[in-house]
Amino acid sequence: MKILFILQYIPYPLDSGGNQATFSMIDAIRKKHEVSLIFYLKHNAERKAMNALKKEWDNVTFYAYRNLCSQESQPHSIYFRLLNAINRTTNRKIQRRIRKNSQKNSGAYKNTKPIALEEDFVRENSLLNHELPFFPTEFQNFVWSISRKGFDIIQIEFYECLQLVYLLPPEPKKIFIQHEIRFVRNKNELDLFLDKHPSDEFRYQFLKDMELKALSHYNKIVALTEVDKQVMLKEDKNLNIYVSPAIVSTQKFLPAAEEPTSELVYIGGGFHFPNADGIMWFCKEIDPLLKKAGCNPTINIVGNWNKEIQEKLLKIKPNLHFTGFVDDLGAYINGKISIIPLRIGSGMRMKILDSISSGSPIITTSKGYEGLPLTPNECMIVDSPEEFAAAIIELLANKELQKQLVNNAQQKFSNIFNFEEMRSKRLALYKLDSYE
Repeated sequence: MKILFILQYIPYPLDSGGNQATFSMIDAIRKKHEVSLIFYLKHNAERKAMNALKKEWDNVTFYAYRNLCSQESQPHSIYFRLLNAINRTTNRKIQRRIRKNSQKNSGAYKNTKPIALEEDFVRENSLLNHELPFFPTEFQNFVWSISRKGFDIIQIEFYECLQLVYLLPPEPKKIFIQHEIRFVRNKNELDLFLDKHPSDEFRYQFLKDMELKALSHYNKIVALTEVDKQVMLKEDKNLNIYVSPAIVSTQKFLPAAEEPTSELVYIGGGFHFPNADGIMWFCKEIDPLLKKAGCNPTINIVGNWNKEIQEKLLKIKPNLHFTGFVDDLGAYINGKISIIPLRIGSGMRMKILDSISSGSPIITTSKGYEGLPLTPNECMIVDSPEEFAAAIIELLANKELQKQLVNNAQQKFSNIFNFEEMRSKRLALYKLDSYE
């Protein structure tokens, strides 16, 4: 069977949860089917990553679009041209309203204290204030052309590529992998704004409707968790949603360390804003409670982070240790306590699975473990700054509890996330008779 994958991000190197999940999935499928990939290359680092990936996947066809690529112009659907026009005009109008409302309160919110944009970390970085994810016309032409090479199934990954479905031919079956429900993330961010305006709600509803409309054009939508499936069905009961967790290996478990350290660790790059928000919340709300109790542990942050955000965080908590990419993640975090203070997002948190397989006990929020079948016997689940600080103090002082949480989580993980079962479930998507 011929399958085309359309990706915005090259899932290589394996330095993020999203890359790990996408790489593992395609790696399994390419061994069973004829696979082709479309990439949108934006800079030389991505080109180098693609060339490295070609060596790993020598039986995969790569279609790489570069800015210098010139393709014969193809006709777009009327609906897609309309969306382009809506995107341009709506962005201009909403951005004007956002800027205006940032300077003064709306009458409907006249009792709300004005907050300067730079003081509101979530608003400043929220995707609600970003441009809509539309690609250049040349790339649209590229997708239009390549997608008509006789594929049986076309699979699109990530929200940024969601609306490319309007360019695809009618014959192939169309799959969308829902790594993160964007309207859920937008709502999480909106709820954290220090100062809300009517234009924020307008923006949120507009983007939500656009997302749901695009999802309705797919034959199947893959949700990584049952929670995400139910969220989408609540909005549109006609969506065809298939639950299939990310394919992860459970064959290598590191046991709980005999002598756990007194250090904390957080896995996740700062370019994914929910990670940055989680650490900022920790530094501003949780760390002062730890210091008040005489507890001041070092926090190791694994992943690539923007220097500007690093500097903001270090001003609040100087003993943050930014490690960058770590070659042997398991060995590095084994014995350290994993903190996952997430407040934003949806989907399946690979950092939870990495921590479990690496023998690292976990303290997380309800949002952090959302969609995963973990209980307080396998990780500590807390949501308020006070509870989070108390859990850290308790776990640092109780080495036996650290080992107990690791052992219980690994037993649960190995029983539920069986590699062969996950692979078989995902491969079942590519049987054409399942669409009849």
